[in-house]
Amino acid sequence: MPTSVFPFLIKSPASGGNGEIMNSGMIRRIDDLGRIVIPKEIRKNLHIQDGEPLEINVMDRSIMLTPYSPLPALSIQSDLFLRVMAKELKTGTAICSSTAILSYRNVSLYRDCSLSDEIRSRIQSQQQYEYDPEKPIYLETAHICPVNALYLIGTPAKPIGAVVLIRKNDIDLLPEQKSIARIAAQILTELTKD
Repeated sequence: MPTSVFPFLIKSPASGGNGEIMNSGMIRRIDDLGRIVIPKEIRKNLHIQDGEPLEINVMDRSIMLTPYSPLPALSIQSDLFLRVMAKELKTGTAICSSTAILSYRNVSLYRDCSLSDEIRSRIQSQQQYEYDPEKPIYLETAHICPVNALYLIGTPAKPIGAVVLIRKNDIDLLPEQKSIARIAAQILTELTKD
């Protein structure tokens, strides 16, 4: 029989991109095994998939759950890759987790912009993308930055994120640019393996 009742907080960069702590206003009981159920509406709004790993943090007397991604743990390496790639590729470049834009170079984005649903979907389903004028996709929800190419970080069993090249001035990518981005995604995949 449950003995404790705790309100819980959930933090997610996917919740509008601002990463704010949200008070759900709901109360859930903890079962005998220490489990709580996160309501379906909250999981849907925060883009939390079934089986997705969550990080548990304790702040004062609150429990915070955040979707876990190994990419932020590699922030120094991914930032170095991004800096070199942006310099060599001479195009807008971004590294994304499955829920958020982690870092970007040579592209102007407004603060706290959200990763587009198209990118999220492609990361989860492990579908690479190269520019198609009939079916353009965008980096963020405001649809300002069209994507030239998207190369996946992770495996079909463990989708993690993507290296994204931004389309500027309607210019197609050169084969060398695609190769550099593809190799960077493969290296980041290797760095995130357990």
